[in-house]
Amino acid sequence: MHVDVYEKRGDPRLEHQVQGRSINLALSTRGLHALKEIGLDAALMLRPVRMYGRQVHDVDQTQHFLPYSPDPTHAIYSVSRYELNKLLLEKTQHYPR
Repeated sequence: MHVDVYEKRGDPRLEHQVQGRSINLALSTRGLHALKEIGLDAALMLRPVRMYGRQVHDVDQTQHFLPYSPDPTHAIYSVSRYELNKLLLEKTQHYPR
C-alpha cells in the first residue's frame, strides 16, 4: 500500500521545537500498548507525567476532582506530542517506500 503524508509544519527532527504550539498528549494503556508493539514505549516514557484524574470546574465556580479510574493507583500519562512525532517519524524511516 502506498500512502502520501502531508504536513503543514516542517520535520521536527530538523527544526527546533516551537514553544506553545502544541499541548502534551494524554496516553492511556491502549496507546502504551501500541507503542510497545512497535518498540517505542521505552523511549517515549523517559519523562512522563502521571495523571490520576481531571479537575472539573463547574458553572457555579465549584471544583471537584474526577478520577480516571475507580482504582486510585491507575493513571494515564502526559507525554510530549513533539517527542512522539519525532519518534514516529524516525521509526517510519526504517520501512521501505
